[in-house]
Amino acid sequence: MSGWGILSILLHIVTILFVLYLYYTKPKARFGEDADEVEQLLIKYTNEMKADNDRVIHYVKQKGLIVDNSEPEGKAAFKDVLEEVAAADEFIQNDDDTPLHISKEAQVLQMYKEGSSPGTIARTLGLGHGEVNLMIRLHNG
Repeated sequence: MSGWGILSILLHIVTILFVLYLYYTKPKARFGEDADEVEQLLIKYTNEMKADNDRVIHYVKQKGLIVDNSEPEGKAAFKDVLEEVAAADEFIQNDDDTPLHISKEAQVLQMYKEGSSPGTIARTLGLGHGEVNLMIRLHNG
């Protein structure tokens, strides 16, 4: 056998031993903990979404803003209703007067609607210019 063949066999043996070492020394219990943590976060997030949806539905019913979404005119009216709901002051605070988290996209669109340039929005919110332009283009269709 040549010198290269022996070197190749030795490298394969070292690699196999290293893989076995990594396999037997990795923390095994961590995977279950991660899954439990993710599950708890998803449950919390889902419950928050349900509460927000209930508040929006209550607001829309209270204001009589129900529209027929099946007609083209209804779709435009529905978009107006969503914008009115998003702009409503009562959605800026939770029931316990703690501020709501307003997404970056909502902040971008609000600032753009108020006349701010994409560059100003990007600097103010700490976002990239391309990211701001993409959000605006996606919203405008």
